[in-house]
Amino acid sequence: MGELFGISGTTEMALSLRFAGAQTPRGYREEGWGVAALRGPAAVVLKEPAARPDAATATMLRDGRALRGEGAIAYIRRWTHSASLKNCHPFVRELGGREWAFAHNGNVAGVLRDADWRPRRFSPIGGTDSEFAFCALLDRITEVLPAGGPPDPEVLASVLHPASVAIARHGMFNYLLLTQERLVVFSSGEYGLYVWEMEDGGAGALALADEDWDIRVGAAGGLGACVVAASNPMGAAGWRRLGRGELLVSASGRWAAHRSPPPPRRPPRRSGPPA
Repeated sequence: MGELFGISGTTEMALSLRFAGAQTPRGYREEGWGVAALRGPAAVVLKEPAARPDAATATMLRDGRALRGEGAIAYIRRWTHSASLKNCHPFVRELGGREWAFAHNGNVAGVLRDADWRPRRFSPIGGTDSEFAFCALLDRITEVLPAGGPPDPEVLASVLHPASVAIARHGMFNYLLLTQERLVVFSSGEYGLYVWEMEDGGAGALALADEDWDIRVGAAGGLGACVVAASNPMGAAGWRRLGRGELLVSASGRWAAHRSPPPPRRPPRRSGPPA
């Protein structure tokens, strides 16, 4: 599996990232990491198929100068087979004159064989089910994207929620999708994702940590309003775990659109013998 982190707000932030020690927790072999920061419509992406960045890259990630923007997502990949650069998260594509970044925690390999999700405009570069699902979601977004301006949160939610629930029938599908002024968070329930909404980050930096990494986010004039999502609560109060099949879309540092988990399927009622 992997560890996800995402943040989106209204001001330009500087993201500082420090990986935990060399030990790999929970018995997994770590095989990839990546970060994407969105500054306006463009993305800065750093990623590699390695357990940890080398010393020079680690210094660059820690000093907060390389990763700046109004939003960012980060990912540590763990699995049991080898990785390559083309299969490292986050994946990035252009749609509607802005870049979109995506990272996924889980396994929905069945989507690769499902005719309903064959690529249309977007095609994967690597061989992961994650990138394949990302392309499938972008194909659906293409159908409703406005000619200019950021996508409406409610429109995004109305398209992405049923598509995400359908893909999640193939397995675990927890993901973050980030573009200019929008962060989409979806959880299929297993392992889950946690979210947090800050009304005002204040003048200080936001410092978050778990067993995998320390993340520090600051802004010259204060963070302002922002939303945060992560695979685990990262030491701060106010985290909420998403329910199975729950989706959120942010705008202006607030959760602006929400879709609840679908009701559980009930078996058909069997009629009893005639009286």
